[in-house]
Amino acid sequence: MLAEFASRLHTNYVPSDREISHIKQLLVEPQMGLLTLDKEIQRVQGLLNDLLLKRDALQRMLKAHEALISIPRRLPRDILQEIFLHCLPTDRNAVMSCKEAPLLLGRICSNWRTIVYATPQLWSSVHICVFECESFGFLPDLGIDYETYLTLSERIRCSRIQAVRDWLNRAGSCPLSISYYTIPGTPHWNGTDYEMYPDHIMKILLKFSRQ
Repeated sequence: MLAEFASRLHTNYVPSDREISHIKQLLVEPQMGLLTLDKEIQRVQGLLNDLLLKRDALQRMLKAHEALISIPRRLPRDILQEIFLHCLPTDRNAVMSCKEAPLLLGRICSNWRTIVYATPQLWSSVHICVFECESFGFLPDLGIDYETYLTLSERIRCSRIQAVRDWLNRAGSCPLSISYYTIPGTPHWNGTDYEMYPDHIMKILLKFSRQ
C-alpha cells in the first residue's frame, strides 16, 4: 500500500534502490486508475460538448420564435413612432451618431428601420459638427502616408456631407432645429478642399432655411 510511505512524502528522504523498486510497483495500479479516469473524463467531456451544441441550437430556435410574438413586434406603427420620439434628447439636438436615436433605433431590425426612416419628426433636429478630427476617426499618429490620409479623409468628408443631406431630407417638411459647430484652424484639415468643407455644409443648410 502507498500508505507505508506516507510519512516520507514532502520530505528530503532518499529511498533505497529496493524501496524505489517497491514504490514503482505500488504506483502501477494508481497510474492505471489515472488513465482510466482521463479516458472517462474525455468521454464525458465529449457528451457535454454535444449537449452544449444541442442546447445552443435549441436556444437560438427559441429566441427566433419568441421574437415573433414579442410585444414590440406587435405594437401598432403609430405607438412605435411615439415611443421613438421619446427616445430623442430633450436638452439638445440629436447628434449624427449610431449610438443615439434616431440612428440607433434604425439599427435594431428592418421593421424599426423602415419606421424610423419614414418618421420625419425623428429627423427634425440635428447637431452638425465639422472639422473635428475625432469624429472622423483620424488622429495624427495613424502610421499611414500623407496621400493615403488625404484620400481617406476625402471619402469621409464626402460621406459626412451626404449624411447631412440625407438627414435633412428625411425631415420632410417638418420645422427644423439645427445647431452648427466648427473648429477653425485644425492643422490636419489644411488645403482648399478642406477649407471649402464648411461651405458645402452651409449650402445644404441654406436649401432648408425655410424650415
